[in-house]
Amino acid sequence: SLSSSPAVNRILDQRQDVRREIPGVRKLALSSGGLCVSHMDDGMLHMCTVNDVRICSVHAGDRLNAMEICPGGEMLVTGGDNCYVIIRNMRDLGVRCVLDLSSHGPIKCLSFTSTESNPAPQFMYVGTEDGMVTIVDADPAEANNLDGAIQGLPQYRVHDGRSNMKNW
Repeated sequence: SLSSSPAVNRILDQRQDVRREIPGVRKLALSSGGLCVSHMDDGMLHMCTVNDVRICSVHAGDRLNAMEICPGGEMLVTGGDNCYVIIRNMRDLGVRCVLDLSSHGPIKCLSFTSTESNPAPQFMYVGTEDGMVTIVDADPAEANNLDGAIQGLPQYRVHDGRSNMKNW
Protein backbone atom coordinates (compact mmCIF):
# COMPACT_ATOMS: atom_id res chain seq x y z
CA SER A 1 0.00 0.00 0.00
CA LEU A 2 1.17 3.55 -0.79
CA SER A 3 0.50 4.95 2.68
CA SER A 4 2.87 2.47 4.35
CA SER A 5 5.76 3.14 1.94
CA PRO A 6 8.92 4.30 3.77
CA ALA A 7 9.48 7.03 1.13
CA VAL A 8 5.95 8.41 1.61
CA ASN A 9 6.33 8.30 5.40
CA ARG A 10 9.62 10.25 5.15
CA ILE A 11 7.97 12.92 2.98
CA LEU A 12 5.02 13.23 5.37
CA ASP A 13 7.39 13.50 8.35
CA GLN A 14 9.37 16.26 6.57
CA ARG A 15 6.16 18.20 5.83
CA GLN A 16 5.09 17.97 9.48
CA ASP A 17 8.53 19.23 10.59
CA VAL A 18 8.27 22.20 8.21
CA ARG A 19 4.77 23.01 9.49
CA ARG A 20 6.04 23.05 13.08
CA GLU A 21 8.83 25.51 12.16
CA ILE A 22 6.57 28.03 10.40
CA PRO A 23 4.51 30.13 12.83
CA GLY A 24 0.81 30.40 12.12
CA VAL A 25 -0.95 33.62 11.19
CA ARG A 26 -3.09 35.08 14.03
CA LYS A 27 -4.33 38.34 12.47
CA LEU A 28 -4.32 40.03 9.06
CA ALA A 29 -4.93 43.64 8.11
CA LEU A 30 -5.12 44.88 4.52
CA SER A 31 -4.82 48.49 3.39
CA SER A 32 -6.55 49.97 0.38
CA GLY A 33 -3.07 50.92 -0.88
CA GLY A 34 -1.99 47.30 -1.37
CA LEU A 35 -0.17 46.59 1.90
CA CYS A 36 -0.75 43.59 4.13
CA VAL A 37 0.28 43.29 7.79
CA SER A 38 0.26 39.87 9.44
CA HIS A 39 0.60 39.04 13.12
CA MET A 40 2.18 35.64 13.60
CA ASP A 41 1.99 33.10 16.44
CA ASP A 42 5.62 33.92 17.28
CA GLY A 43 4.63 37.55 18.00
CA MET A 44 6.12 39.06 14.85
CA LEU A 45 4.40 41.67 12.69
CA HIS A 46 5.31 41.41 9.01
CA MET A 47 4.36 44.09 6.49
CA CYS A 48 4.49 43.22 2.80
CA THR A 49 2.85 44.21 -0.45
CA VAL A 50 0.06 42.16 -1.97
CA ASN A 51 2.75 40.88 -4.37
CA ASP A 52 4.60 39.40 -1.35
CA VAL A 53 7.48 41.89 -1.26
CA ARG A 54 8.50 42.17 2.41
CA ILE A 55 8.79 45.75 3.60
CA CYS A 56 9.61 45.29 7.29
CA SER A 57 9.18 43.09 10.34
CA VAL A 58 9.01 43.96 14.05
CA HIS A 59 8.02 42.12 17.20
CA ALA A 60 4.53 43.11 18.38
CA GLY A 61 5.44 42.79 22.06
CA ASP A 62 2.00 41.35 22.82
CA ARG A 63 -0.43 38.60 21.90
CA LEU A 64 -2.78 40.65 19.73
CA ASN A 65 -6.56 40.26 19.78
CA ALA A 66 -7.28 43.16 17.42
CA MET A 67 -5.42 44.77 14.53
CA GLU A 68 -6.75 47.41 12.11
CA ILE A 69 -5.32 49.81 9.57
CA CYS A 70 -6.74 53.32 10.03
CA PRO A 71 -8.81 54.73 7.20
CA GLY A 72 -6.33 56.46 4.92
CA GLY A 73 -3.81 53.68 5.46
CA GLU A 74 -1.23 55.72 7.39
CA MET A 75 -1.37 53.94 10.77
CA LEU A 76 -1.72 50.39 12.10
CA VAL A 77 -3.53 50.08 15.42
CA THR A 78 -3.18 46.99 17.59
CA GLY A 79 -4.51 45.85 20.94
CA GLY A 80 -4.00 42.71 22.94
CA ASP A 81 -3.58 40.93 26.22
CA ASN A 82 -1.17 43.57 27.62
CA CYS A 83 -4.06 46.13 27.74
CA TYR A 84 -2.35 48.70 25.48
CA VAL A 85 -3.54 50.20 22.22
CA ILE A 86 -0.43 50.69 20.10
CA ILE A 87 -0.47 52.99 17.09
CA ARG A 88 2.28 52.30 14.53
CA ASN A 89 3.18 54.07 11.29
CA MET A 90 2.83 52.15 8.03
CA ARG A 91 6.32 53.04 6.79
CA ASP A 92 8.30 50.83 9.16
CA LEU A 93 5.78 49.76 11.85
CA GLY A 94 7.51 52.09 14.30
CA VAL A 95 5.51 52.94 17.44
CA ARG A 96 3.92 56.40 17.28
CA CYS A 97 1.73 56.27 20.37
CA VAL A 98 0.74 53.93 23.21
CA LEU A 99 -2.60 54.24 25.02
CA ASP A 100 -2.75 52.53 28.41
CA LEU A 101 -6.18 50.98 29.01
CA SER A 102 -4.98 48.57 31.70
CA SER A 103 -7.75 49.68 34.06
CA HIS A 104 -10.20 47.98 31.66
CA GLY A 105 -8.34 44.73 30.94
CA PRO A 106 -7.18 43.20 27.67
CA ILE A 107 -8.15 44.84 24.37
CA LYS A 108 -10.69 42.65 22.55
CA CYS A 109 -11.63 44.70 19.46
CA LEU A 110 -10.98 47.96 17.58
CA SER A 111 -13.04 49.92 15.08
CA PHE A 112 -13.03 53.35 13.41
CA THR A 113 -15.70 55.76 12.27
CA SER A 114 -16.05 55.81 8.52
CA THR A 115 -14.42 58.73 6.76
CA GLU A 116 -17.10 58.67 4.04
CA SER A 117 -20.12 58.84 6.33
CA ASN A 118 -18.67 61.01 9.06
CA PRO A 119 -17.51 64.56 8.23
CA ALA A 120 -16.46 65.04 11.87
CA PRO A 121 -12.99 64.12 13.12
CA GLN A 122 -12.03 60.45 13.18
CA PHE A 123 -12.89 58.40 16.29
CA MET A 124 -11.50 55.04 17.34
CA TYR A 125 -13.61 52.65 19.41
CA VAL A 126 -11.85 50.16 21.68
CA GLY A 127 -13.65 47.21 23.27
CA THR A 128 -12.11 45.73 26.42
CA GLU A 129 -12.60 42.62 28.51
CA ASP A 130 -14.57 44.47 31.21
CA GLY A 131 -17.35 45.27 28.70
CA MET A 132 -16.39 48.93 28.24
CA VAL A 133 -16.26 50.67 24.88
CA THR A 134 -13.67 53.42 25.06
CA ILE A 135 -13.84 56.23 22.49
CA VAL A 136 -10.55 57.82 21.45
CA ASP A 137 -9.98 60.92 19.32
CA ALA A 138 -7.08 63.21 18.48
CA ASP A 139 -6.90 65.96 21.09
CA PRO A 140 -7.27 69.32 19.30
CA ALA A 141 -6.05 71.18 22.43
CA GLU A 142 -2.76 69.30 22.20
CA ALA A 143 -2.36 69.63 18.42
CA ASN A 144 -0.28 72.82 18.79
CA ASN A 145 1.57 71.69 21.91
CA LEU A 146 5.28 72.24 21.27
CA ASP A 147 6.35 69.36 23.52
CA GLY A 148 4.20 66.93 21.48
CA ALA A 149 5.55 68.36 18.24
CA ILE A 150 9.14 67.99 19.39
CA GLN A 151 8.60 64.36 20.36
CA GLY A 152 6.71 63.77 17.13
CA LEU A 153 3.97 61.82 18.88
CA PRO A 154 0.32 62.65 18.39
CA GLN A 155 -1.70 63.46 21.49
CA TYR A 156 -4.97 61.59 22.09
CA ARG A 157 -7.95 62.08 24.33
CA VAL A 158 -9.64 59.01 25.85
CA HIS A 159 -13.36 59.12 26.66
CA ASP A 160 -14.19 56.19 28.90
CA GLY A 161 -17.51 57.15 30.42
CA ARG A 162 -16.04 59.16 33.28
CA SER A 163 -15.98 62.36 31.21
CA ASN A 164 -18.84 64.06 29.40
CA MET A 165 -19.07 61.18 26.88
CA LYS A 166 -21.84 58.64 27.31
CA ASN A 167 -20.91 55.43 29.16
CA TRP A 168 -21.92 52.30 27.20
